Amino acid sequence: MRRDPIHPLCRVLGPGRPVPPAALLLLAVALLAACAGKPSAPPAASVPAAPASTAAASPAAAPADQSGSGPQILTADLLLRQEVRADKIVANWAIVGSNPIQSITINGEAQTFAPGDTVAVTKELILKIAQTLVTVVATDVKGEKRELSYLIVNPGLPIKAPEVVAMAPTKIAETKEEQKKQEVEIKQQEEEMKAKFTEGEYTTWFFSGPLNQVYNREVRAGRYPVWIEGRLSPGAQFRVVFKPLPNDVLTHRAYWGLSPRAYNDLIDDLTARGYQQVFREVLQSVAFQWQIQTVWVLKTQR
Repeated sequence: MRRDPIHPLCRVLGPGRPVPPAALLLLAVALLAACAGKPSAPPAASVPAAPASTAAASPAAAPADQSGSGPQILTADLLLRQEVRADKIVANWAIVGSNPIQSITINGEAQTFAPGDTVAVTKELILKIAQTLVTVVATDVKGEKRELSYLIVNPGLPIKAPEVVAMAPTKIAETKEEQKKQEVEIKQQEEEMKAKFTEGEYTTWFFSGPLNQVYNREVRAGRYPVWIEGRLSPGAQFRVVFKPLPNDVLTHRAYWGLSPRAYNDLIDDLTARGYQQVFREVLQSVAFQWQIQTVWVLKTQR
């Protein structure tokens, strides 16, 4: 009776042969196919190497086949995850051959590994937005080489509304003449901050009394205002963007409808107590005194 030769993976996982921990999962996945008599890769002669341009044209297609007659290149990381939304990823490979492995390169960069006919390689890959081509080449001591090329598609991280950054407290002018000089600068700052939020993130408009109730409810839920916008028609009304309180923030203080003098006094008080201003909006009017909305946070000490 003819006996098939034992596959290298079956030998590696057999008694008395230690397996590198980083390769254990990868080898176990491949073993299901290898020890059952199903080669983990088609014969090299029947699978020509796919050029990079072909792979790039269809990134959602099946993983690229290996070319060459050298050691097999196995990965349970990247072939199952062709789309990765991250700037970088740590990937693992197991290189398995009938002869000791001599060299391994990833995108032309030589890798360091412990000698043997089964080795494990771990590498952090920096991913480009759109597509990143990864090519792994393994060569054994007899000069037999195998190559695997495949794409990682990175559509980019989901866009989120940025948190309002900490801002240095600047006192508001109290006279009409001084306010006129400040007006342009204040408007520009507010437009930059307002662009950070979408319309759907705002509450509806509230008068001051009902806003107190909304504010108290949100604070009990662990949220705080990162934007308070005012308008004067009809009367003083406000709408707010609430966000979860950051982990590094102990507490916060929020105010709306402040006069310039009350706001300036508040700067001195809260700054002395260690608070940082993270938001300010100035409701400007020709007929009425300016009204200031502001939010301050007290961060944990590190």
